[in-house]
Amino acid sequence: MQYWHTEQQDGVFVAGYYNPPTNYMIGPGIAELAELIARWREPDVKAVVLTGAVPDRYITHYSVEELVAMDGDRAALTRAAHGLIYGYHTLLRSLAWLDKPIVVGMTGDTMGCGLELSLNCDIRVAQRGDYRIGFPEVALGILTGTGSQLLARIVGHGRAMDFLMRSRTVTPEGALELGLVTELAADARARAIDIAHGLARSA
Repeated sequence: MQYWHTEQQDGVFVAGYYNPPTNYMIGPGIAELAELIARWREPDVKAVVLTGAVPDRYITHYSVEELVAMDGDRAALTRAAHGLIYGYHTLLRSLAWLDKPIVVGMTGDTMGCGLELSLNCDIRVAQRGDYRIGFPEVALGILTGTGSQLLARIVGHGRAMDFLMRSRTVTPEGALELGLVTELAADARARAIDIAHGLARSA
């Protein structure tokens, strides 16, 4: 795979997203993720880790360049919009419905679709450091899809409304205080893998 670096050991499947230098999510990366989700349904996979493979980045947000390029042909974009939106949401929900625990090692900045993807997973570990976590696109009038609903379920309606309407971004410490993440670590990837191995060994 070009955009996901993968490894598997003792029932734990680790997938690190790789699209340097910014680690923006792009269409081919999503297509590869769909292939991975199908692979994770196999019985030899006991737990999954999603993380970043670019230093100080997890998944920043969706590629603005790709969206702008699509906007060049408005008629084509209109025809494709339903499939793009609902196809992506179906993919995200397939993560939530996967009958394997998914641990996210948020190894840096986590914005937009990166945070939305993480909220569809089970356990989120944020890396300590000068990083930001949030939905900055809301300030531009772009609403997150499943992310807004999951945010309310995870942190509560009042906090979710405040977070979204003010288009807030927070530090890892702020994310922990809100309940967006379950814990902080100096090395989020290593900690996520450690948690996943513990889950894989349990009944």
